[in-house]
Amino acid sequence: MKLLAFLAILLFPIFGTAQVEDSLQLEQYFAEAERRIAAYDFDGALRQLSTCYIRRPGHIPYLLRIGYCHTQLGRYPDAKLFYGEALKLDSLHTTALSALGSIYERERNYRKAQSYFTQLTQIDSTNSYYYKKSANIALHQGDAIHSLQQFIKAHSLNPADTEVITRLSTIYLAMDELGFAAEMIEKGLRLDQAYTEQRIGQLKEIIHFQQ
Repeated sequence: MKLLAFLAILLFPIFGTAQVEDSLQLEQYFAEAERRIAAYDFDGALRQLSTCYIRRPGHIPYLLRIGYCHTQLGRYPDAKLFYGEALKLDSLHTTALSALGSIYERERNYRKAQSYFTQLTQIDSTNSYYYKKSANIALHQGDAIHSLQQFIKAHSLNPADTEVITRLSTIYLAMDELGFAAEMIEKGLRLDQAYTEQRIGQLKEIIHFQQ
């Protein structure tokens, strides 16, 4: 036993040094992958990331970046596979959930996409982006009421989001809620003087109609 303990003491610095060197090397591969991603060289980034993944297959940052690269290359099945691996390690990982929801939205699988963003609004009820995504997906599903509710929530959390204001004004106009539509358009104009001539024209029409 004393001999084994002595050998362990002797070998520990060797193993420790090797682990540090390996970690540093992985950091370099990952940094190079990030550099290639910034240059839109997603295939090159994947080559760097594959080395990282082989050595540390359970490291979530590697899984997320691999999923991101495959998404940018249009390889959605591969992207979903790696994002799914990340969720196996952390079922509430918001980046993975959001990425999967967006992929299903691109594939026009709106039911599946909505399930992810509904889950995200439950995880973080203060994130206006999740409500905005949920609202846009509801519009694709033809569910105007749910879309309106989600856009209203998104607007309450981020009143300066002109995209949400535009969506709300359009929905209110379609519902003949001219007062609410005018209120939204006026908000948009106050936030952005270049809110588009079309919106100014709509506001003038609403005011004329109400008179």
